[in-house]
This record gives sequence, structure tokens and C-alpha cells, in this order.
Amino acid sequence: MTRTTFLLRATLAASLSLLLPACPNLGGPASSAQPATYDTGNGGGGGGTDTSTAQDSGGGANDAAQQDAGGGEDTGGGEEDVGVTGTCEGACGAAYDPGRSCQCNDECAKFGNCCPDYGPLCKPAEMTCQGRCDASFNAAKPCQCTWDCPKFGTCCPDWIAQCHKDEPLDFFYAPSGKCTKDSDWKKVDHVSDGDTLVLEETDSKGQNLIVRFLLVDTPELTSSDCYALEAKKFTYAQIQKSPSVCLISDSKAGNKDVYGRLLRYVYYKEPAVDGKAVELNLRLLRLGYARVLYPFAKGNQYEALALMTMGLAKENDLGGWSKCGWVKPK
Repeated sequence: MTRTTFLLRATLAASLSLLLPACPNLGGPASSAQPATYDTGNGGGGGGTDTSTAQDSGGGANDAAQQDAGGGEDTGGGEEDVGVTGTCEGACGAAYDPGRSCQCNDECAKFGNCCPDYGPLCKPAEMTCQGRCDASFNAAKPCQCTWDCPKFGTCCPDWIAQCHKDEPLDFFYAPSGKCTKDSDWKKVDHVSDGDTLVLEETDSKGQNLIVRFLLVDTPELTSSDCYALEAKKFTYAQIQKSPSVCLISDSKAGNKDVYGRLLRYVYYKEPAVDGKAVELNLRLLRLGYARVLYPFAKGNQYEALALMTMGLAKENDLGGWSKCGWVKPK
């Protein structure tokens, strides 16, 4: 993406209205969180951190975005390549180097490819959202505090803590009137991977219906992506709590993808909140098993909520953000 395109997209995105249903105090008791619903933003029941998280057994490559080649010529001959270790130690202000997986100069925030420790090491006084939560995108700042900053990997390290600390982004209930009748729930035949499941129900040709989760993308089992098996195990564990799922479509996202899979928000009955219908798509984001997926999220009415939920997982270094070096949505 060119600098002009990036700035244009960011400026437009900053003008969008916030959809804010919320972030729990992760250091407090699970019952203190106030889960949100899509309808009111004020759900009942208790929040909490899921304890069924699978242990990661694999490594992963850092998929940090590469900065535009116009960012500068490397003049630091003989200097250690920080891209290998992903640190800015001894490299703050170094010229752009396309051979590095992350950068440590003032341009890196614009392109979303700063090393994880760029803020604390290179810009400790500027890498904050303190007093900036209502500010629009500012290219002069090394990090951003807009609702869509996770989309570009430019959020300040304390974005959630400073700007969304009172918003529960933990459990999200089905919209009012949805998933209330027995007929709303469909039996699951099996889970294919973290973001895909197969129903017992069949189509007119006798083929089992396949459901692709909206908004999210978990690592691919077929390509041995980092955290793929963990994501599948997590989805399977939630489905086991509720063998039947409630599926809700989105008029802005289409009915099926190019493979004929149903595009849906998937709800399951979560015992931690008295068996209420909880959205699994956002639960995957919340715990770091998935990232927001474009174009499935573009123009989607829950895009802002998904980005903030994902931002919380990133800020707390959960799942793939820690194990796989994720820096942006898919």
C-alpha cells in the first residue's frame, strides 16, 4: 500500500461512528465484566476468561508488513539485522531496511511494521493514547488511537487501557429475538478447522451444509500455519458445550462465499454465562485464535466491534499474537 492510499483510508476510517460495546478488567474477577449485546451494548451476566485454551506446541513466522520501498536507503552497514530477532535494541532511528521483518524509524508507525519494542525503546513519551482517545488519525504521531488502528497495526500499546477500559469485549450475546426458539438451533456434524464447521443438515443434493464464520480467519490446517491446531481445538471445545449452534446471516456480507459455504455468525450456549447464546466468531478474536478477515469484514456492521475485540487480544499478547508474531488482520 502506498503512503497516499494508507493516509486516505485511515482518514476516511477515522470519520466513522464508533460501535463500542466494551472491555473487561482482565486483572479483576471474571464476574465483574459486563458482557455486551449487539442491540444495547449492555448485556447481563458475568464475563470471564475461557479456561479451555489449548497449549501451543508450535512456533511460527513473523508476518510483519513490509514498509514501502520509498522509506529510505539502508546506511547502517555492519549493523545487526534487528528483523531476525524483532527488536529495536541498538537500532532506534535506523534507516528503512527491506531485509528486516520490522523497522525502528519514525516511518514505521505509518506503515504498521514497527518492531514490538519500538515504543518503549525509541518513543517512550509518545507511544501512548493518554489524552488522544477522541483524536483522528495523525501521521505525525508514532502510533494511533482511532477505533480502526488494529486494521493497520498502528495502535499505541495502551490503546485499549486508555480508550476502552470500561467496555466489556468478552462475551457477546445474540441480538434480541434471535436464537430463542428450538428451530433456530442446528446440529453440528463436525468441525473442519477453527473457522469452519459442517452441519448435519443437507442441501437439495444431499450434501452437508458447510458454515464459514464471518469476520474471522483462523490459521489454515492444510498449510500447517502457526496456531491452526489450537484454533480448531478451541472451536471444537465450544461446540462440545453446545452440540447445536444458532446461525445468523449479515445482509452486508452476502449469503455464501465463492465455495458455496454459508457465511454466518455462529452462536453457542456458554455455561460460563448461564447458557446464554454467545457469538463464537468474536470469542475467537477475543482470545487470539483468529484475526479479522478482509474482505469479509469490509463494510460489515460489526467491523468496529471485531477490530476492538481483536485489539484487546493483541494488547494482551494472547494466542497467535504471541506465538506467531501476528501484527495485523488478514
